[in-house]
Amino acid sequence: MRSFIILVFYFLSFSAAGQLPADSSLQPSPDSLLQIDSTATPDTIAVSIPMEDSVSRKPGNDSAWVLSNDIISHPSKLTKLILDQHPYFDFKTKAAAPPLSDKRVVQGKELLFYLLVFLLIVFAVLRQLFPKYFSDLFRLFFRTTLKQRQIREQLMQTPLPSLMLNGFFVICAGLYISFILKHFAIIPAEDFWLIFFYACIGLSAAYFVKFIGLKVSGWLFSMTETADSYIFIVFIINKMIGI
Repeated sequence: MRSFIILVFYFLSFSAAGQLPADSSLQPSPDSLLQIDSTATPDTIAVSIPMEDSVSRKPGNDSAWVLSNDIISHPSKLTKLILDQHPYFDFKTKAAAPPLSDKRVVQGKELLFYLLVFLLIVFAVLRQLFPKYFSDLFRLFFRTTLKQRQIREQLMQTPLPSLMLNGFFVICAGLYISFILKHFAIIPAEDFWLIFFYACIGLSAAYFVKFIGLKVSGWLFSMTETADSYIFIVFIINKMIGI
C-alpha cells in the first residue's frame, strides 16, 4: 500500500511539472536583420524570340520555269532562262545608263612641240646648206681681233643665209616673248598663237623701222659707213641670239 502511494505521488509531481509555462528568457529571439528584400521584383523583360531570316528564305516554286526541248538543246537559252529567273539578281530588267559627266576639254601643247621641232630642223638644214657662212659668223663673233671689214665682206657675199637667219631670229624671239607674256599674264589675250603672231609682227616692224632710220640718219649726216657698221653689228648679235 505504501508503495502504491509513493508511485501516485511521483506521477502527480511529473504531471504538474509538465503544465508549467516555459521560460521566455531561454527562448531564442527572432533575427531582426533577416528581413524580406522589398526591392526584389519579378523579371519583367520579355524573352526575345528569334525571328526567321527573310534573306536566306528558300524561294518558292516559280511557274515560269518551263523547260522545252528547244531550251534544253541550246545551252545559251538555258543560261538566259536561269539568269532571268534568278531570285536575288534582276537580270531580265534593262540596265540603267550611268549619268553623263561633263565633257573634259584638254588644251594640248602638241602644236608648240611641233613648232620647236620645226625650228630645230630649220637650223640643222641651214647649218648643212651654208657651213662656210656659219663658220665665218662664229669666228667673227668670238674672235674680235680680226678685221670687221674683211669678215663683213665675206659674209655679205652670201645674203640669202643672212636673210634666213634674220627670219629665224624673229620667230625664236617672238616665241620667247610669247612665253614671257603668257607666264606673267601681262596681256589679257588667251590665245597663245595670237600672242605669238603679234610678237613676230612687232619685232619685224621694230627692226625694219630701225634699219630704215639708221640708213636715213647715215645718209643725212654723211656717216653711211658708220651706220652700216652699226647695222651689221646689230644683226650679227640678233643672229647669234636666234641661234
